[in-house]
Amino acid sequence: MPIECVLIGENALHMAIVNEDPAMVKLLLNIHGVDVQQRCCGKFFTPADQQASRRDSDLHEWFDLPTKTNYEG
Repeated sequence: MPIECVLIGENALHMAIVNEDPAMVKLLLNIHGVDVQQRCCGKFFTPADQQASRRDSDLHEWFDLPTKTNYEG
C-alpha cells in the first residue's frame, strides 16, 4: 500500500480530536502516559487542495507539497 494512503502514528488521542469528542480528549489527556507529542501524518492532515499533489517518501519523514494553498485555518 502506498504510504500516502495510510495514516502513520495515529493514536487514540488523534482519533478523539478528529471525531470532535471533547469528553474522550479530556479523558485521554488525564491518563498518565498519553503521548501528546506523538506525530501523525497522512493525506487526511493535508489541506484538501494539496492532497492530490502531495508526495510521500519511504526514505524520509517529510513530504513535498506545493507552496500555495487555499487553506485558511
